[in-house]
Amino acid sequence: MGTTLHSLIVDDSEMETDLLIKELQRGGYEPVYTRVDTSHAMRAALLEKQWDIIFCDYSMPSFDGIAALALYKETGLDIPFIFVSGAIGEDMAVLAMKGGAHDYIMKDNLMRLNLAVTREIREVDVRKQQREAEKQVHFLAYYDPLTLLPNRVLLRERLRDAVLAAKQGEEWVALLLVNLDRFSEINDTLGYPCGNIVLQQVASRLSHLVSGSGEVARLEGDRYALLLPAPQSQEKANWIAQRILLALEEPIVVEEVPIMVEPSIGIVFYPHHGVDPDLLLQRADVAMASARAAGSSYMTYDARYDRHSPRQLALLGELRLAIEKDQLFLAYQPKINIQTSKVVGVEALIRWKHPQYGLILPDQVIPPAEK
Repeated sequence: MGTTLHSLIVDDSEMETDLLIKELQRGGYEPVYTRVDTSHAMRAALLEKQWDIIFCDYSMPSFDGIAALALYKETGLDIPFIFVSGAIGEDMAVLAMKGGAHDYIMKDNLMRLNLAVTREIREVDVRKQQREAEKQVHFLAYYDPLTLLPNRVLLRERLRDAVLAAKQGEEWVALLLVNLDRFSEINDTLGYPCGNIVLQQVASRLSHLVSGSGEVARLEGDRYALLLPAPQSQEKANWIAQRILLALEEPIVVEEVPIMVEPSIGIVFYPHHGVDPDLLLQRADVAMASARAAGSSYMTYDARYDRHSPRQLALLGELRLAIEKDQLFLAYQPKINIQTSKVVGVEALIRWKHPQYGLILPDQVIPPAEK
């Protein structure tokens, strides 16, 4: 039993088609073929089924090989196209191959036919493997293999595109960063396979939440991002944050163990919090950390809590002058015994009376002071 070869033969001669088939059989192939001799029949055959190879005569009464080659090229198929003809000269054969044909065989000398078929079938397999490898490389470059969500690289590109689109209409884009608090406890207690199931379930719930109105990405670990293209508002972003909390409120059951996930959500807007995708991602991370530190489920970015903001950098430089200019002072807070209601002591708290920003509280004074 030979190798099955699904062959589309474009030829007006049954006799010459029989000779072609016999030569293929001598080479160990078992051709399953259809013969056509018009452009209409060839187009229908190409749409009807998948072919391993196309054999084409060069000159026919109502159809020619160049037209057949052009029709094949229109389809975008990657299957061998071989001219088998007695009327094609060497110059025309070279032009035909430059136009997309893979080989040409003279009908009066079919000895090279099977070698050409074997070579071209093998080349198709090589090209197919290359395309699959390229797809895999592209996938790994832009997508998270665990959740199949876009990764940080693709999110950054789509955030950039959303910003460019919003710039046209002077509208807001919202970016929400979601972190699963104490997720490491799940991995430590139940193992990484169970942790992966949790991450996949969270990805599914978030994707369902913004289906059609935004995009979800997994940045790394237990961190996700929701990109909401323009137009957006603070009210809508808050509403989405509340929906995230509701979506993750129901426990995720893994091996009959109900697991609660508690998210912290940071919110930023273009252009209010930045115009650069990297800056927006950084500030969304700051907002998320601020929400977690404050025990709040979600929070919008505030430069006062950003240790890396230009304002904080300026304060770091101005603190030395503040000491020299005597802008720091102590505020005394009484300590009261709740049983006797008597003052039993005081706490001395540092304050900074800034000439531009006014009263600056300890949480903004102490970090730059420590540096």
